[in-house]
Amino acid sequence: MRERAHALLAELRIEDLAGRPYGVRPGGRRARLLIARALMAGPGLPLLDEPFHALDLPSFEDLIGALRHLAGSRPKPARVAVTHHLEELSPAITHALLLREGSVLARGVVEEVLTREPMTACSGRSIEVTRHAGRWPARSGGFG
Repeated sequence: MRERAHALLAELRIEDLAGRPYGVRPGGRRARLLIARALMAGPGLPLLDEPFHALDLPSFEDLIGALRHLAGSRPKPARVAVTHHLEELSPAITHALLLREGSVLARGVVEEVLTREPMTACSGRSIEVTRHAGRWPARSGGFG
């Protein structure tokens, strides 16, 4: 079990955190540690519930990179990520599900779901979505 834990820490490039108390680890590296912890359980469906919350930009990008790496090196099991910000989506995602008030509004291949029409319907305001370098920048009109 220790060997598996050390291998996961190394894969996520946080092996230097082994043996350190959880509370003294930096936030971005802590997020990768939580992903390693979820992967320790083995097969299953890891659920990443807003894993980018409260991360600074370097930590944010490190986590995006870690998720991209995992998608390439560990295509199974699938992972589910919950977010309110399209910018947080890994370039490795293939499918998306949009929910509004607990109901499915759109689902399917990411390139078909993350477009202006479904995103506008989901948010209740005009949303412009583009794809750049595998990422999903989104913009909305101002207040009002």
